[in-house]
Amino acid sequence: MSTTLPSGTPPTLEERPAGPRARIRRGARLTALVLGVVGLLVWGLLLFAWMIDETHFDRPSVELDALAAQVDRLPGVSQVQTDRWVEAPAFAIPTSWLSAVVDAAALPRLLRAACSTAHPEPLTWSLRVLTAADAEVALHATSDPARGAGGDRLCLDFGFDAMALVHELDRAAPGLAIQPTVLDDGGLAFIALDEEAPGGFSRLLPLVEHAPDLISAAGLDPNIQVEISSADLDVQLAPGESDAYLVLLTRLADDLAVRSFWSIPAGMGQDRVDKVQIVAPADQHTAIEDVVGASGLRIAGAPIGFIEP
Repeated sequence: MSTTLPSGTPPTLEERPAGPRARIRRGARLTALVLGVVGLLVWGLLLFAWMIDETHFDRPSVELDALAAQVDRLPGVSQVQTDRWVEAPAFAIPTSWLSAVVDAAALPRLLRAACSTAHPEPLTWSLRVLTAADAEVALHATSDPARGAGGDRLCLDFGFDAMALVHELDRAAPGLAIQPTVLDDGGLAFIALDEEAPGGFSRLLPLVEHAPDLISAAGLDPNIQVEISSADLDVQLAPGESDAYLVLLTRLADDLAVRSFWSIPAGMGQDRVDKVQIVAPADQHTAIEDVVGASGLRIAGAPIGFIEP
């Protein structure tokens, strides 16, 4: 008796039912792939969070520690602190920072030491200078050994004559904590570092009065604009406006109970026009508008927004 076999070609390896070992291998590969994708996603989210939060990852160095010790030994210098870190996503280029408190009389010695340092990396210096008249001046600059080839490439360039300006602030604005900064447009800004005072902005009027002297001490062009900024005062003094602004602000503070005054130059507001915002009682609004309008300043015709104290 004969038997006829089914016709057709035999199944390929791919067509044959998988054996137990093959199924295990495929499952393992799939699990590894899923875990890899999840791991990349988690790492990406973590990296993004570090970037948004600007998380610092410490990278201490012997050279920075040695420089800090050298600075700390200088007479009149105290509270020396350093930090060196990297940030996501590169984790490669370190940022180095050194801060110190220095007596005004010791500032020249510290600046000479900065010029002579052999620190091999860019370094941001943050100095808090204490003067004889209880003024505090915050100075910030970066030394960079890769900047130029001259012997002064490590010297701190603040954009102005730091020692002369500290001396003038000590004379003109005793008791104030101020950070002078050169603006992108070449102007000079004085930022008050104290909190809003109960008595309003009157404490800052010496900066308005002596703005031309401060520019001269800084060694800058006398025709630049000066900005004075704090929590309760923000004004931009064009050349020749110092005296008129002093008269206006003194009258507003002493006679019309103005606590805060902010002038907003054209280009910063949505309407592209000069604006003024003032904190003052409602019963003084009309008188304030009259005084500002008669000031002869650029803001004389600017709209005034009032905020109740």
